Amino acid sequence: MSARKFRILILTPGLDGGGCERMTRTLAKGLIKEFDVSLMCLYEQPDGLLRSCSTEGYNLLPPLGKRVGSGLLAVVANLRSLLKKGQFDLVHSNNLLVDMVLRLATIGHPIPVVKTLHDPLPWHWPWDYKKIVGRVLETIPPQRRFHFVAISRTVAQFWADFLHWQLDRIFVIYNGIEVAYLQPPACTHRDYNTVVSVGRLVQERAFGVLLEAVALLASGTISMLRIVGDGIERANLESKTLSLGIKSIVNFSGWLSDPRPAIWSSGIYVDTYPWEGFGLALLEAMAAGCAVIVPRGTGAHELVEDGVSGIVVPPCDPYALANVLTDLLRNPDKVKTMGAHAIERSRQFDLSRMVQGYANLYRQVLSGLA
Repeated sequence: MSARKFRILILTPGLDGGGCERMTRTLAKGLIKEFDVSLMCLYEQPDGLLRSCSTEGYNLLPPLGKRVGSGLLAVVANLRSLLKKGQFDLVHSNNLLVDMVLRLATIGHPIPVVKTLHDPLPWHWPWDYKKIVGRVLETIPPQRRFHFVAISRTVAQFWADFLHWQLDRIFVIYNGIEVAYLQPPACTHRDYNTVVSVGRLVQERAFGVLLEAVALLASGTISMLRIVGDGIERANLESKTLSLGIKSIVNFSGWLSDPRPAIWSSGIYVDTYPWEGFGLALLEAMAAGCAVIVPRGTGAHELVEDGVSGIVVPPCDPYALANVLTDLLRNPDKVKTMGAHAIERSRQFDLSRMVQGYANLYRQVLSGLA
């Protein structure tokens, strides 16, 4: 008789969004060979998204609540009731709001918890939910059953400093990607004078800095800036292209279910997020053969060999970014060489390494070794 698989519950606020949500789904798919994996959202998700996830191999459980931001105490009660049934051996949290729900739901409950820390917290954001939840977590000393993972050394160092922990208390497991899936077809035409950036259009992502940098470029230097993503700042960013006089060379593609063609057709990828914990879209662009530009002092900086697979610039500095863009846009051979090195660098973050890292941690925790 084969041994029973350990039962893992992965909790996430939703199934769609940024790198956190995509990593959660990818991890769940990768773990099903070794574990009995269930994925559960805090709140209801669109039907189309649920149908897509239902084919990915893990157990997709009904959500704990109805609408985002409503009935938080009911969500806590529902999770506490579920855990009392003893259906799971370990719970994995991937979000600060989920952390708060978990800490309340597991008071007095012995189930071990693995918590992934995705980014530093920019505390100057006014009334940001991360600020509120983060302060709550800071005031509740984690019980021994909580085990923390950071997606980069930068994130681990931030949280160790912020919460006054020993750095070795936090495991580091880098996110992973399927490199082969991101390779462009042989017939792909790449315009080395096109720049692309992918992400949620929110203020903290600093897309405005990228627009300001493009406005500083000499006329004719860039063919197009393509921004892939959507969010509450889109209208403001579109207005900014008008005021900067660059509307004709900026394309807002909106949310794309498959952004690969947009990346394949571009030569340069720019990440402007000054608090980037890792940069999943950035890593995907590297695997697709783009030369990349990233802000210094972030988790994205750890992915890039400065001057080899990409270039590191000071964060939120449009002049420095414009200088680097000018150099690359005028030297397509340099972009091609960096893109080739970026592909090789991306192979060090293969999906199988991430999955194996979490599988090893789960086994250690469940055997009482972590």
